[in-house]
Amino acid sequence: DDPVKSREDADSERIRDIAYNWFRADLVTRLKPGGRIVLIMTRWHEDDLAGRLLLDDPDRWRVLKLPALAEAGDPLGREIGTPLWPEWESGDQLADKRRALGERDWAALFQQSPRPPDGALFKTALIEAVPASIPGKSVRAWDLAATKALGTRDPDWTVGWRMTKTPVGRFVIDDVVRLRGSPDE
Repeated sequence: DDPVKSREDADSERIRDIAYNWFRADLVTRLKPGGRIVLIMTRWHEDDLAGRLLLDDPDRWRVLKLPALAEAGDPLGREIGTPLWPEWESGDQLADKRRALGERDWAALFQQSPRPPDGALFKTALIEAVPASIPGKSVRAWDLAATKALGTRDPDWTVGWRMTKTPVGRFVIDDVVRLRGSPDE
């Protein structure tokens, strides 16, 4: 139960190694024939004990993930965005916590979807400031939000960006537009 106690421990490769080695060398060796292992934990880090076990042998484990706000395929049959325990914390209260925590800790602690500290899709260390006017060929793309406000669920953002291919072959996002809600609102 809860092999990771804090963000500091979760971010320490040494502490993650200790938990994993304890599991393999101490816990598994003491399991009686026919015994079962139930791991209950908050997913603080993508390389935490659960992450490593799922990577090593994904078919061995059955995962029950109960995020604070329901996601697609919710095991309880909740609609997307529905709070896990609305009598305890409403959607508005969870939104306040999300703003206070930031996306990385929200995703880990409340949604059980840990993300790396340097970004899940784009590595923040690779992002550079660019001049306002960039020579090259440009194209604009749009990611049209497909959700509307529903109850306490905020709609996704519609986002447009302009990307330019510079003369040296690098791609630069040089303009971003964000609109709240779906394009038909």
